[in-house]
Amino acid sequence: MESIIQESRLEYTDIAAAVADTKAYYDGPADEIYRLVWGDNIHLGVPCNDGCPHPESMEHTNGIMAEIANLEEGSRVLDLGCGYGATARYLARKCGCSVAGINVSEKNWRWQMQELWRLDFRIF
Repeated sequence: MESIIQESRLEYTDIAAAVADTKAYYDGPADEIYRLVWGDNIHLGVPCNDGCPHPESMEHTNGIMAEIANLEEGSRVLDLGCGYGATARYLARKCGCSVAGINVSEKNWRWQMQELWRLDFRIF
């Protein structure tokens, strides 16, 4: 157990190495595991009540975030680490925001672009 803990405490002095390892992680098996377990919204979520299912909790979290940030139609949002773009799509759909997403994973990005075309979102 101690060796696992030590291995998880990686310290990077080379930003390029950190980015490469992060990209390899998200483009590797994590890609399929996250989509299988969480779908396209890969954050934990705040339950809206005691019986709130996980997908609804994730959507609820997006609403909390939008409210705290006081987002409204015409707001411009930069989603760093946008994953599969679920939060970006939520903000565009529910708040009328323009959202730019940046992500290190090419697999996440390709999936997100296919989803945006499928849902007929405006992409620029």
